[in-house]
Amino acid sequence: GQEPGPTLMVTGGLYPTEYCGVEAASRLHQLIKPEDLKGRFITVPVVNMPVFRFRTRWLNLRSSVTPFDGLNINSAFPGDPNGTPTGAVAHALFRLIREADYHVDFRGGDLPESHLDHTIYLRIGEPIDETCETMAKAFGLRYVLPGTPEIGHTSPGTLIYEAVNAGVASIISEAGLGYRTQPLEEYIMAHVDGALNLLRHFGMLEGEAERPETQRFLDMEWRSVTAPVAGV
Repeated sequence: GQEPGPTLMVTGGLYPTEYCGVEAASRLHQLIKPEDLKGRFITVPVVNMPVFRFRTRWLNLRSSVTPFDGLNINSAFPGDPNGTPTGAVAHALFRLIREADYHVDFRGGDLPESHLDHTIYLRIGEPIDETCETMAKAFGLRYVLPGTPEIGHTSPGTLIYEAVNAGVASIISEAGLGYRTQPLEEYIMAHVDGALNLLRHFGMLEGEAERPETQRFLDMEWRSVTAPVAGV
């Protein structure tokens, strides 16, 4: 930007076929002009290019893995520059993450998923929790969900967990329907508008952040229910 300020980073393609997040991150790169910005905006539309090229969808615990080493990058952070291909990619990305004050990971609903639009933030029992909660609300989606280190998608090794524990306020935005072959515009724009809300909230862009008419804070226990039979 033309003036000093904080750094906001957005990532897409952590799960590579969640295309709404990928497209939203790409659009923001074109949309935000340096002359309008105070601070720095970093966007990485596709975190894991090898998996993106192979289109390995998330279906179970062994899906969305890098084809060269069979690992899921969202359990490999902060990474290892001398490790596997997945570890090296995670390390390179995390070096960028450490430069940010704030981070949003755009998700978009993978093949078996149909999401209500929501944001997720992590509670670790530190002062950074308040900043993450504020970000999750200011992003402007209809639902806000807290997570803890005991929950899979916010557990040690995940991008959000390691970012927050490195002192970078980080949230997840979820908007999209994975079973559609073409991402819907409304879900792409949910991510785009949310990022613009954060930029305005932190004074990096002019204007006021927009909030939905109603926003629900779902502070409840997370549960997963699995089928006892295959169903076929």
